Amino acid sequence: MIKKATRNSFFTSLVLIIFAFMITIVAFYPNRPFLSWDGIFHMSRFSQIAESLKHYQLPAMISLVGGNNNMNAMTSMYPWISNLFVIVPMMFFRPVIAIFIGIFLINVITAINSYLMMRYLTTNKVYRFLGVTLYLYNAYHLIDLYAKFDFGEVTAYAFLPLIVLGLYHVWDNQNNGVLFLSMGFIGVANAHLLSLLIATIVVILIEIYRIIRRKFTFNEFKSFIISAVVSFLGSLFSLLQIVYISTHNSLNMPFKGWNQCSLKETFNDIISNQFHEYFGTWNLGIVMTIIMVFLVVKLLFDKGQIQVWNKYTVAILVLILLIYDVFPLGNKLSSTFMGVLQFPGRLLILATILIIIAFTRYLNSNQINNWRVLLLILLAVVTACSSISTYSNMKYDNLRRASYSLTSKSLNKVINTKTGLMDYVPKAMVNDYSKNTSYNVKTYKVGGDYKRAEYKIVAKKTGEISVPLAYINGVRYIATVNNKREEPKVRQGQVTFYLKKGNNSVIIRSQTSGIWYIIFGVSMITIFTLVLYSLWKLWGLLLTNHTFQV
Repeated sequence: MIKKATRNSFFTSLVLIIFAFMITIVAFYPNRPFLSWDGIFHMSRFSQIAESLKHYQLPAMISLVGGNNNMNAMTSMYPWISNLFVIVPMMFFRPVIAIFIGIFLINVITAINSYLMMRYLTTNKVYRFLGVTLYLYNAYHLIDLYAKFDFGEVTAYAFLPLIVLGLYHVWDNQNNGVLFLSMGFIGVANAHLLSLLIATIVVILIEIYRIIRRKFTFNEFKSFIISAVVSFLGSLFSLLQIVYISTHNSLNMPFKGWNQCSLKETFNDIISNQFHEYFGTWNLGIVMTIIMVFLVVKLLFDKGQIQVWNKYTVAILVLILLIYDVFPLGNKLSSTFMGVLQFPGRLLILATILIIIAFTRYLNSNQINNWRVLLLILLAVVTACSSISTYSNMKYDNLRRASYSLTSKSLNKVINTKTGLMDYVPKAMVNDYSKNTSYNVKTYKVGGDYKRAEYKIVAKKTGEISVPLAYINGVRYIATVNNKREEPKVRQGQVTFYLKKGNNSVIIRSQTSGIWYIIFGVSMITIFTLVLYSLWKLWGLLLTNHTFQV
């Protein structure tokens, strides 16, 4: 029995690894991916973090590498622990190889977590692999991976199935609900704040619904409390850095908006089996769209008893109306709390999960032939790989594809290119910059590393002058001006130095204080404990040949 379970587990693991490798290699060979603005943003901070960790230090709370070279706070305002899948390879390999390894590892984790979710939803192994294929190979995931290069959202996407699995465990009084919920929320919280916000709101809304339906139990309440505590400890470093910087500074945050996807442009991309970086074209791809339409047709035209998958289809329809411009909602929602989402196309992540769950319920109820499902798997893989190849060969077209080819040389160049990014700098600095009243200097970054930035500053006069570099309160600065130690002052959210007329050499260093090492240790101990415990639990399931109940 144990040998048979071991063989089955080996086969499953091999298939998941092959799925992950196929979707990775096709993006890197024979062509290379192209870096988007999101990609440049993430690679800048990953470079600084990787170099810091390589020298056994935590990264400074300000950006000393890239990020428009204005020392903004994006390093501390963007979680990164879950992105160690990319950051650790960057410590040992050339950037392109490191990114390939990182994306492959993220795809492996995505495949494993989605399989765990599917293992709970169905006992049919072919159905399980279909769910994994749809989750891994749908067009929006490919957009995140290779068009947007949004490592934060992609990594959060990898852990969302664990939250779903944890919910099912809690609702069905299974033993592992707290474990899966905690690992899922920690993975999301340490990767992407917006995804954490979406996941938290959705869970709260579901539980409110369960309270209204009188399905909410005390054990459920207890599981959520324990999971919240464990998740907080595992996310402590990321969340406290964000809270600390936010409470000490009035920062210029990313814009609010509700930029819906265009039905017309999306339809064109689906029919032509393409995807683009441009938000107006975001979609789920041919196979997922066909399945979604099928579920909607079943909902509208099937007579008789309401089926279990119908409630998921209703939720999918609500999301589609929010995502696409069926009803233009931009003017109404941009200024509301929902405007922090910026692009409702992000909700395609939720639509993906709901479609997979609904279709799996349908397959279970109707016992669809495995060969038909295998054909659907093949179609999903072929169309996805074809669309990646098409994107790799696409000519540059404004926002429809980034223009930076991913090579080690180009990467080192573009991450230190000024981008005009003014996010996560003091609002006072942005206002002063727009008025253009105090810039009596020209600033050029000439060097630096993970702990210091070197600038050549050309002043038009001698005196105390504000330099267009962010001063983030609560961060320790050590500055050298023309080889003399000088304590930087702050004016209008910018560092201010006494400069001579003409050329000046300014070196700014920053280090993370000791308390953050303790907090980081708490988070990492929590994470490693959960990982070891989960591996022990999975080994126990392997020995007992356990199968989750539907």
